[in-house]
Amino acid sequence: MRYIFAGDRKISCNILSFLISKGYPPLALLVSEGRNNITFAKENLELKKCKVYESINQTECGLVLVFEDNNLRDRMKMHLIENKIYPAVLWPSQKTELDIFYEKRILFIHLDFRYSREDVRFIIIKINDFFNYV
Repeated sequence: MRYIFAGDRKISCNILSFLISKGYPPLALLVSEGRNNITFAKENLELKKCKVYESINQTECGLVLVFEDNNLRDRMKMHLIENKIYPAVLWPSQKTELDIFYEKRILFIHLDFRYSREDVRFIIIKINDFFNYV
């Protein structure tokens, strides 16, 4: 059986052939679309009091925003939800001091292949709008 690799995962070519025959796009295309969304967002964001975490191997499926403090992160989260954008708070209910520090400052914005360029543009506008008033 032949395999291809997606990151560190081995996937059977038979499974991929089946998915493609059913109209699903190739995995590499999906990963590429997500990376394009993330790159587009990073190029157009105007962040203040916040940074984008960037992984070394570019495996993220969205923006990982790291805020200066919990209050700012929570205000951004509410602003996005009010605009029907639903971010994720990563790793809730941490126990150690360092883990709690990060839990209270990180907000994850999904930007994977499911999002169109227009969706990403809308998300960027709403994030930038927030920073115009802080």
